[in-house]
Amino acid sequence: MVYLTKSSLVADPEHVELLRDEFQHRHLVRLPHFVHPEFFTLVERSVAEGRWERYSGDFDSEEVLRQGAAVALLHFVANWPQMLNFVHQITGCGPFTWFGGRVYRMSSGAGHHDDWHTDDVDGRRVAMSINLSRRGYQGGLLQMRARGGAALLAEVANTGPGDATFFRISKALEHRVTDVLQGEPRVAFAGFFGAARPTLVDQLHQLAEDAGR
Repeated sequence: MVYLTKSSLVADPEHVELLRDEFQHRHLVRLPHFVHPEFFTLVERSVAEGRWERYSGDFDSEEVLRQGAAVALLHFVANWPQMLNFVHQITGCGPFTWFGGRVYRMSSGAGHHDDWHTDDVDGRRVAMSINLSRRGYQGGLLQMRARGGAALLAEVANTGPGDATFFRISKALEHRVTDVLQGEPRVAFAGFFGAARPTLVDQLHQLAEDAGR
């Protein structure tokens, strides 16, 4: 059993071992109900109070939640030392010092899309996506393949409230999210774990030192 609350990460050692084996074979693991229902409700309420902005990049188009309570809370939890250590335990890709990401929304009929890409930049090693959609959605499948290949290595429908997916970032692998079909939008907190930046604690200490000068 593995789940995340607003104050701790609960991870059964035997389950962690199983997740590690699965990640090594598939480059991906999915954790149903990763976010505890009480914590999910808190996050959901904060997201509902936020404002969305249109975003278009080289290979994707979506709406991104502006910086606010929801984004700050999720980033804080994702950067807990125990969270960073847990992701290293199940992936073997760390140790990690940071997580960075965003809350985004993909809707049908809005021109939102996500094409094949690697995300292998800025020291990124593992991606995490947590579903924040209460009622699920149609489409919006996470797909992985070997870079430039045709056959899928994995396809995941991460549609349960608080479900989480962790997958490997590598120049040898590509991934995408398929278009969302009619119905509810796909809302997710997604980003990357890496080791090329100072920890959140170190950053806060540095800010405090700079403020005291």
